[in-house]
Amino acid sequence: MKKLTVSHSISEFFSSPFNIVYQPITSVEEDVSKKSEKYVTYDEDGSFVEVEMTMEVASLSFSIIEYVKKNYKLGIIKEAYEIIETNGTVIYKVVLSESDLFFDSNSNFIKSIKNQAVVF
Repeated sequence: MKKLTVSHSISEFFSSPFNIVYQPITSVEEDVSKKSEKYVTYDEDGSFVEVEMTMEVASLSFSIIEYVKKNYKLGIIKEAYEIIETNGTVIYKVVLSESDLFFDSNSNFIKSIKNQAVVF
């Protein structure tokens, strides 16, 4: 197994006070559907870009749910994520079968990105 070496800035990030907010998952509940996942993204220089965390669909704001119902009649929300960017901006990502929808922290629609079908 190859040992992974990380940059000094990444090591600092995980030992910083900011890490207290985003502690790694130490246990997994038996119900996998309630498992939390966190994805931390860094650029090629090792600088923090964003953290993306799963959230319960039921935790989405009423405005976001209504937007999806009105504009995506057949859209069933499969997953939801809270994204915190390096500048502290919070964005919500809603995953539908055909696309991902993005909303700002005030539940205003930002953009839609079509999901690409992957064929093996």
